[in-house]
Amino acid sequence: MASRDEWRCQEALARLLDRWVDPATTWWTGVDTVCNSAFVGAMRKKRGVKAGTPDVLVLHRGQFIGIELKSKIGKASDSQRAARELILAAGGSWWMARSPAGAMVALHRSGVRFRTIRTHPYAEPEHWRLPNLELWEEPVPDPAEKRPRAPRGGELARKYAAAMPPISRPKPAEQAANGVGVGEPTGEWWDGLPRKAVPAIPKSRERRRAEITAAVRVANAFRVIGRRAPRQIM
Repeated sequence: MASRDEWRCQEALARLLDRWVDPATTWWTGVDTVCNSAFVGAMRKKRGVKAGTPDVLVLHRGQFIGIELKSKIGKASDSQRAARELILAAGGSWWMARSPAGAMVALHRSGVRFRTIRTHPYAEPEHWRLPNLELWEEPVPDPAEKRPRAPRGGELARKYAAAMPPISRPKPAEQAANGVGVGEPTGEWWDGLPRKAVPAIPKSRERRRAEITAAVRVANAFRVIGRRAPRQIM
């Protein structure tokens, strides 16, 4: 799980498992198979670490369940597919999930019963509820099974960019009507000259407020899709 999205997905799933899994009937652990160097990979191979091991291993009442976590657009590798075949041949279960909620649904479909939480003797018991998953985040027991494509980050960023108010630029006809020639300063930029060639012009308070609002919207869009926002927005 090299991508940042998959790491965050595994962290969120670990919190859910710590909360809902009953340690009296179920044991689970996360697996870190990422190698930072060839030396580390060689040492792990000598110790018997198998390639393609699922990211989360669960043992529920003698039943082995492997959960392979992927990002929204991630796919199972050849080694992970080979490990799946060996797990199924040994009598275990294998699932590929694209979200923490999808992984919990996979465990539920495998027969794992989650515990009931009661924070106070007189409080209402809290039960795990089956979430409403999107079609793209439904867990699959076979990586070859097709699912609808998840919304990509670029599409979401373009959606947010389309919702931003456009920046008005003075047209040559408007400049001529106002007595300003083409190429003369208008308070925003000079028409007919490259953007980099325009000297810095003090910005009005309204323009600064509009730029800050646009920067916040773009930053929120990148935060939603799990990417780091660019340092320079404008």
